[in-house]
Amino acid sequence: MHLKEKINLTKYFLLMSGSFMLTLVFIRSWFELLGLLCCYLGIVINHGFHIYGGYQLVEPSEGGVKKSTIFFLLSKLLILGFFLYISVQILEKKIFIPVTVYLFMLFTFSITLNKDTKKGLE
Repeated sequence: MHLKEKINLTKYFLLMSGSFMLTLVFIRSWFELLGLLCCYLGIVINHGFHIYGGYQLVEPSEGGVKKSTIFFLLSKLLILGFFLYISVQILEKKIFIPVTVYLFMLFTFSITLNKDTKKGLE
């Protein structure tokens, strides 16, 4: 299955850009904008990995869960942690921005999943 079939990309990027515009209110410099972009990049990569990794887990395989799938899911967590760490380091005292953005994007991700995908992951 392709990512387009699992998630409504138009709705996802529309809601993502709306939240990005709202968080720009708290940004005061170009350096902080770089931190915010790191946060969004890490979250979007994490969501793409989540779709692919979830499909690998649900898809029937001959030998059960492959080691490559487990390493893939662990790398997804490391990538998310790295980008959130970088964005928190750049934004310094404004730690609420990356945390709020992550929670809102998690909510956005769950809204934009197609109904067939939700049934397949249950």
